[in-house]
This record gives sequence, structure tokens and C-alpha cells, in this order.
Amino acid sequence: MTAAGDTRTRLDPLRALAEPAAQHDPNSWYAVLHREQPTFWYEPLKSWVLCRYDDCVAVLRDGESFSADWSRVGETVPPAGRSIQSLDPPEQTPVRRLFVEAMRGAFDDGVRQEVTQQAASRLAVLARRDSFDFVTDFAAPLALSTISRLLGVPAPDPAWFVPLADSISDGMDGHLYPEKLPTATAARTELASLTARWLADPEPGGLVGFVARRADSYGVAPAVLATTLRVALHAGYTSAARLPVATITQRRAEQLAAAPAPVRLHLDLRGHVVSGVTENILAETTGGRADRTVMAGAHLDSVTESPGINDNASSAAALLETALRLAPDGHRVRNRVRFAWWGAEELIVVGSTHYVATLTAEQRSQIALYLNWELLGSPNFGRFVVDGVGVPPGSAVVSAVISEHYADRTLAHELVPASALGSDHEPFADAGIPIGGYDGGANAVKTAEQVKLYGGEVGRLFDPCYHQPCDRLANIDMAEYDRNARAVGWEVGRFAMEVDDVLAAARTEGV
Repeated sequence: MTAAGDTRTRLDPLRALAEPAAQHDPNSWYAVLHREQPTFWYEPLKSWVLCRYDDCVAVLRDGESFSADWSRVGETVPPAGRSIQSLDPPEQTPVRRLFVEAMRGAFDDGVRQEVTQQAASRLAVLARRDSFDFVTDFAAPLALSTISRLLGVPAPDPAWFVPLADSISDGMDGHLYPEKLPTATAARTELASLTARWLADPEPGGLVGFVARRADSYGVAPAVLATTLRVALHAGYTSAARLPVATITQRRAEQLAAAPAPVRLHLDLRGHVVSGVTENILAETTGGRADRTVMAGAHLDSVTESPGINDNASSAAALLETALRLAPDGHRVRNRVRFAWWGAEELIVVGSTHYVATLTAEQRSQIALYLNWELLGSPNFGRFVVDGVGVPPGSAVVSAVISEHYADRTLAHELVPASALGSDHEPFADAGIPIGGYDGGANAVKTAEQVKLYGGEVGRLFDPCYHQPCDRLANIDMAEYDRNARAVGWEVGRFAMEVDDVLAAARTEGV
């Protein structure tokens, strides 16, 4: 299952904040999160999320119950990881007081004047170019020289320093990308060695000289002092060096301002691309009307760090069993059924997108509807049926059929927007094809209201092993999986015999 969402569906409360709708009006989305999930565990980041100010203040003030120091819960913290950021009071108090005292007089008028002169000098040089990269050519080198001046040390060689700084920043998402942690730890150690050398032979002025002279009187250990300086150096640089910015020179800006017509901006975004090959697997019944083809799909792939049994072998297997059961009578269905097992869904629905993009207009018009399934065996399950709002005409009928089937079996469920279940139905919807879908819940927290609907545990993820190494067969709720697998078979069979209602709604709603 790819990550997408609507905060109000509670399927992925944080990633939903990156959706375009949230960016246009973030306050209303924060309000929903604040109201519905003020405190929850977010598995992808291995972190608690607090949405209320009072809760945040309470955590920060309660040093007995809450900790920034992983060693207090038995974790091994390398020396390069012990700094003002990771210590709790009372251990943190001496180093905090020392650096607060140092900062009070560090940024004086002399520093301000030097930074202003450097900025003006760099801009004067860059102004002679037709274009320049604001971050690489201006903000990053100015940030490095400024923090070095503030510390009172020679600026490190950018060719050596910048890769280390980038490695540390990348490692901050270590729970999402564990392969980055060793490099980040090594980079922290190397930068801490640099700051330790500064402390061993400090310059007379600047922040380094100040803390070096007073560390003993404050009772700050040399290793903690060196690591805290490493934090200051890194933070002072990256605060300006990793901003996404597009800039133009003043001369170009004046030309654009004088343009008689609207101006269009084209951005050249470059990144590292890994090439590979994936395949879709398709099979269809021997009978049924080709101009009323019913497509049923589930993705075969998983993220690299997970076996992917619930996400999404559960759906792929149910779909395969349905195809095998239907095969002997495939010549008797009224509408052709095409089964699809998609590749590279986790890489932003690559397989299904390619399939839809390569269809001719006639081939697209022959597809009556598309059905999609995800995570049929979530252990702390919910039941989420795609509603018919904001999707192609006819989708509301598909949603109603699936919803009524669950209701007839007295199985509680919720209707959610298609955008909340980012998966292989999206390219079909984009092509104007009616869609339907189902999801058993992934990495959002089950609320008290949902426990009343489904049972299970409040405050726990629908699937704690979502995108994790533990997503194995033991992760599946077999009873729930059996219920959903039977629903897959029923839904395919229903639309294999009847799509008139979907097509009629598509014609009526599309007028």
C-alpha cells in the first residue's frame, strides 16, 4: 500500500499533512488531528506524536516519566550521540548553562558586520551570472562561514564537511531508512573528533574558546562538550543549507516583472535514479462481454525491508484463489473478468500506471470498472471501503454494492475517500474508469470509536507490522482474512454477472 491519505480517515495522520489539500489549508487538518488523535504512536518513525500544547509542555517538564536519553531505557548510546540534545536533567543542566552563557555575548556587532559584508560580497559576484543556485552558491557557503565565525574557528573544507553534514541529516530518518544509520554514526564521530581538536587548542575568541576555558568550572565532560559543539556546527550549517529554494537574479526579476503576459516557471529537479524492471501479471476469463470488462487487482510487490504478507500478499492470494475458482466457469460469465497482479505499487503505483497509460481509448472504454484490495488480514483490523465521492461516475454504485455486502453479513465498516487509500485504483480513476476498493488498515492508530465497531485494541496500529520485517504469516488475523477473502470472491462474482447499474450511473452522472 502506498502512502496517501486524508487525516480525517485516520489511515495515515502524518503523511496526510503532505497532501495538496492540507497544504492549502493546514489549520483545518491540524484541527482534525488535534481533535481525533491528539496523542498516538507513529510506527514509521518509531515515535509518539503529541498534538496538544499542554501535552508537549507536560512531557518537557516531567523528566521523571519522559526522557530524551535512550540510555535510561537500556539502549546503548555511542559517545558521539551524547550531547545537549540527548541528555536529561540533571545531567543536561551544566552543559545547557555553559552554552547559554556562551551564546549571550557570541553574536556581537563585529560578527553581524562580517556576515553582512560576506553576504554582500557573495551576492555581488553571483549577480554577474545569468543564474545561480541560491542554496549551493549562496546560502550553504554563507551558513558554513557564519557558524565557523560564531564558533571562532577556521571554516572546514566544504569538500570534506558537506558530505558528513548530509550523512548526519539523512540519518535522522534512520527508523525509516536503517541502512543510513551506520554512515550517520560514523559522520557524527568524525565531526566530534574535529570539535575535540578545537577544544584541545582553542582560539582565544569565539564560542569554542569560551566553553573550553569554563568547561571544568561547570562540570561538563570533554566528550559531551565536543559532541555539543558538533551539534552546534551541524545545525548552524544545515539550517540554511538544506532549504528547497528557487531564485533568479535582480536583472532577470526586473525583466519578468515588466513582462506583458503571465510568466511560467520551469524547475529542473534532479535526483538519483535507480533503474530496474518489474512486471504485471494479467489473466482473464474465456467468456463474457469484452466491452464490459471487469478488472480486479492487487499489487504483488512489497517494500524492500518487509516480506509483505499482509501488504499485500494477503490480497494477491485472495485474488488468485478467486481466479482459480472462477476459471472452470469462466465461459459462463456475462462480463469478461480480467485479473491483474501489479508490480512496483510501492514505488508510486508504477505497474498499474504503465498499464493504463498504454491502453488505447477503445480499450479504456471497454473497462466497466476496476476493483482493488489491500491488507486483508490486518491483526488489529478496520474495514475501509472506498466511497464514491470525488471519483469517476459509477463509482458510487460500486461502493454501495461492496458496502451493502458487508452490511448484509453484519460486518461493520467505514466509507473513506479514494485519496485515503493510495494504491492501484488511482490511475484507473484518473482515466475516468469507475473504481471500488477495500483496505483493512495499516499504520494509523485505532480509536475508541473504531474499537466499538471492530473490537481490537485502542491506541494500537491497525497493523503494527506494516512495512516492517515482522509482516509475516503470523501477522495475519486468519478469521478476518477469511471474511475478506470471501468478500473478494463475492464482489468479483457479482460484477462478473451484473454491471448494468454501474454503467447506467456512469452515463447519468457523467452528463
